[in-house]
Amino acid sequence: MFVRTNSGISNRAIFTKADLTLYVEGGGGVDGAGSSDVIFWGDVFNQLRPDIKVTILAYEGKPQLEKMADKIISGEISNTVVAMDSDFDELLGERKQHNNVLYTYGYSWENDALCRENIESSLKRILKVTTLPADKSVQIFQHLDKILAKLVAWVNADFWLRTMKSSLFPKVSPGRLVSNAVSTFEVEINYKELKKLYKKQLDGLGNTKEHPRPDVWIMSPQCFLHGHTLQWLIRCFVNYSLRMFGKKNTVNDDLLEHVMIPTFCQRLPTSVDYRSAHYRSQLEMVS
Repeated sequence: MFVRTNSGISNRAIFTKADLTLYVEGGGGVDGAGSSDVIFWGDVFNQLRPDIKVTILAYEGKPQLEKMADKIISGEISNTVVAMDSDFDELLGERKQHNNVLYTYGYSWENDALCRENIESSLKRILKVTTLPADKSVQIFQHLDKILAKLVAWVNADFWLRTMKSSLFPKVSPGRLVSNAVSTFEVEINYKELKKLYKKQLDGLGNTKEHPRPDVWIMSPQCFLHGHTLQWLIRCFVNYSLRMFGKKNTVNDDLLEHVMIPTFCQRLPTSVDYRSAHYRSQLEMVS
């Protein structure tokens, strides 16, 4: 009802007795539906702008949010904030500029919250310990670094396809690409499936000679790997790590989010890392 007209969008905050209405991705177009983005951005605002009362709602996908962002920029709507995934927008020069249009630092919130330091803190919480055994900790994170390093070329392939209005990782279920080895529980990447999918996407585009590869070479899969794929990879990695620490239990996406998101957001007000600085600089400008 509220999103049908500009006045409805602008007045929704008043109706819900909030200062602002914050729209995020997710929900499948169902008004008031849940979304992991609702939890993430809610925690971000709670930590960095407790002075602002916001009503947070999932509102379909990024294309719909971008249309709403355009209305914020043009002044057609007020009392409204939009928060969405960065994807490759900054590299492509496609970010929309306004104090009330927010982006994640990395490709998605998963790329920000599921970072190495946060994984370590979350493992301690899951294992109910204050420190991780040094030798095992070095071993598991070397394994993660190795996996991510092998994905650099594929992240760049995804970026190139994106410049041609196509994509790689979003086209396939993460479970088909990343899994735990049966015997060792190490994280495995199905490169055969990746190559097959990549060829299919290129064949569908026809002549790609007219589209030279980007001048930018992405070095950080942690920052630019497709968010859902990264979440599945980290889920597999956490399950591998638990085995390395002698535990046979596993985590699902819900548990991973419930542990990782609060741990990440609690650091935002004081941490000196670049992700936290990004969110602080954005949130202080919201009005």
